[in-house]
Amino acid sequence: MKKTFSHIHLILLSLTLASLACNLGTPTATPSGTIGGIISGDTNGNGISDSGEGGLDNVIVTLTGCGEPQTVLSGANGYFEFSDISTGVCLLEVTKGGWEFSSAAPDTGYPMPVTVEAGKSVALSVSMRPSDTSMTGAATAEPTTSSAPTDAPLTATPDVTATPSAAMVSPTTQDVNCRFGPSIDYAAIDALLVGDTVPIIGRTADSTWWQVEGPRYGNADCFVAANVTQTSGDLSNVPVVSAPAAFVTDVQVHVDLQKGTYCKGPHDANITATIVTNGPTTVEYRFVINSDSISGVEGFYETIEINQAGETFVDMDLGLGVCGDFNVEAQVKSPNQILGKTSFSIPGPSKNGIPAIENVEFSKIRSGGNLTVYQDVYFQDSDGDTTTADWTLIAINPSTPASIKDGTVSASASSQIGGTSLTGTWKCGTSKYTVTLQLVLIDKAEHSSAPYQFSFKCD
Repeated sequence: MKKTFSHIHLILLSLTLASLACNLGTPTATPSGTIGGIISGDTNGNGISDSGEGGLDNVIVTLTGCGEPQTVLSGANGYFEFSDISTGVCLLEVTKGGWEFSSAAPDTGYPMPVTVEAGKSVALSVSMRPSDTSMTGAATAEPTTSSAPTDAPLTATPDVTATPSAAMVSPTTQDVNCRFGPSIDYAAIDALLVGDTVPIIGRTADSTWWQVEGPRYGNADCFVAANVTQTSGDLSNVPVVSAPAAFVTDVQVHVDLQKGTYCKGPHDANITATIVTNGPTTVEYRFVINSDSISGVEGFYETIEINQAGETFVDMDLGLGVCGDFNVEAQVKSPNQILGKTSFSIPGPSKNGIPAIENVEFSKIRSGGNLTVYQDVYFQDSDGDTTTADWTLIAINPSTPASIKDGTVSASASSQIGGTSLTGTWKCGTSKYTVTLQLVLIDKAEHSSAPYQFSFKCD
């Protein structure tokens, strides 16, 4: 498989706590449901799943009638799933070379009608049997007795008209890939080995590729190149077929994280999606990020042209300014709906719901002859319930009359979970001295952070 990397379709998305709070909202949900199930190989064709008949992989499952048509492939255990399906009645069909629909539970007919209700999941059990289950027995000659007269006239034997032999194809000198479409740009999904001879079911308009049923591994119909194969039989009735529409067969997501020093970040995350297709196609995709500390972020759909089967890499850079657990999805919208997902964490200092102070940064503003020192205290509370800032004056040097009072923490629970800040204010006046303070944060359950002591100068 060829591997390509998309540098052109690079999404740059910088997430900061402030911009998320002000500009990003939670998208409105639309009523949807889920359809999933297991496809089994009904090898004896009796319409039921017997012991030893396991899951059937690489079955093309098509869903129509609920919005845009969708297609997925069953996995190694025969499992398939469609998520976020619009409510209504859908039709489900299954296709695999060498196999045909056998039965389903519940038994609703074929194509299988499936009713999707908002927020509910529908589970199906589907069986497929080999498409040719007929057994042809050997003909038995029956002895006949005849009392025909010996002087019966001789009857001429009628002329026999030759029946054209079926079109067949086999490799010439080496094994041949059987590809999803009629070009080396498509993925090899089966093989035609030396010694194999299989029927031809279609051809390209210029007869440079032959279409056959999955000859060896039972996959969907596929194409072999004419220049590495030899044919026999009558080719005149072989129909011209079009190249199948390629689709995305897999999406994988990887995150490369460079964690910053504090919850406030920046934390640099490069998210890469590996999109696998079985041929040339146009792919629409986007990234979606969710977390317990920020609102959901949905990127815009991007379009990328893929010229041949294999892996294509697309990526997105994030600058995160919060701690927490993050879920990332790479969602493919077209040519079929499929997604890959992963998760990552940016751990903070808070554990077991106990608040923790990370750092204090200072800024000074002078108005006239008076100086004010602002202390920005960065902290995190993993359950988001810190309520009180307990300030204590430790020392002033040289000694100067001063007073201090506790504060109330008004930051929201979600911002505390991701890491946020509170600001203390000290009015120096016109004197010059050094102040040493201690801060303890207290939550609703009376859990206290470790005391954090710091100093600054009024100068």
